[in-house]
Amino acid sequence: MSQTSQPTKIKPSKSEIMTRSNARVLAVQAAYALDIMGSQNFANIVSSVLQNQSIFLKSLGRAKSTEVDEKLYFHIVKGITHNQIAIDAQLTPHLASDWRVERLGAVVRAILRAAAYELMYSKKFDVALIINEYLDIAKIMSHGGEVGFINKVLDSMVGPQL
Repeated sequence: MSQTSQPTKIKPSKSEIMTRSNARVLAVQAAYALDIMGSQNFANIVSSVLQNQSIFLKSLGRAKSTEVDEKLYFHIVKGITHNQIAIDAQLTPHLASDWRVERLGAVVRAILRAAAYELMYSKKFDVALIINEYLDIAKIMSHGGEVGFINKVLDSMVGPQL
């Protein structure tokens, strides 16, 4: 009898976790800027956010580490930009019946789009991890009431997967 071995999951280091978390924070910042300034400024916005990553992350209380998983950052920002119509269509049924994504505040919209993109298109990370990451981002970038709203929308979107 041969036993098939299961691949061993390697637990990421604290440094890897922080660089991914920082990538998500910056992706939300870029998504916010792209929403406000328009995607025609994509290259300038994406590079500007990265060039100023240290300043931005420190302003949000992330002084311990300002290293960023740039591959994940670019993946999320490009994904949001290229799939925004599908992302918004996926989010809309989980809002109040008379609301559309465009009606949300720009920060909340950026957080929801980034989280929804990862939940819809990236199977690399656990659903609960993705939702918790974006709730943490919401806590540092928005008002307390919005965190509950974001949680409700994302939980509704993933349904019983959690």
